[in-house]
Amino acid sequence: MPCRTLPGARPPRIRRCRQVAALLAVTACGAAAREGKATLAEGDRVQIAAASLGPGWHPGTVGKVGNCTTLLVSSPPPPAPPVRFTVVSLDSVTGIRREGRALSIAALRRAYGGCRPF
Repeated sequence: MPCRTLPGARPPRIRRCRQVAALLAVTACGAAAREGKATLAEGDRVQIAAASLGPGWHPGTVGKVGNCTTLLVSSPPPPAPPVRFTVVSLDSVTGIRREGRALSIAALRRAYGGCRPF
């Protein structure tokens, strides 16, 4: 990225131009990582919003059913010990967050969606 100046102005130092370019590159890479590279690992604890679960956020765990990565929501909710798990596919999720930060649903659907666990 060339560092440009206005006509008649003193050209900036090369070091300053490099610092600005590095800052822009780091910012762009960080935004791309947040938006497009959302990944889930088995056992991750997440908060899920899905129409099949009712309104609000529900605690869940990332798990596998067959070859499909799914979200498991326990019944009854914590802190009670779980009696059963409701399997929620990533295709039906309307919102998901991990550690208080929202994850890109589109990126997760591209990575893990389209799989039928049963």
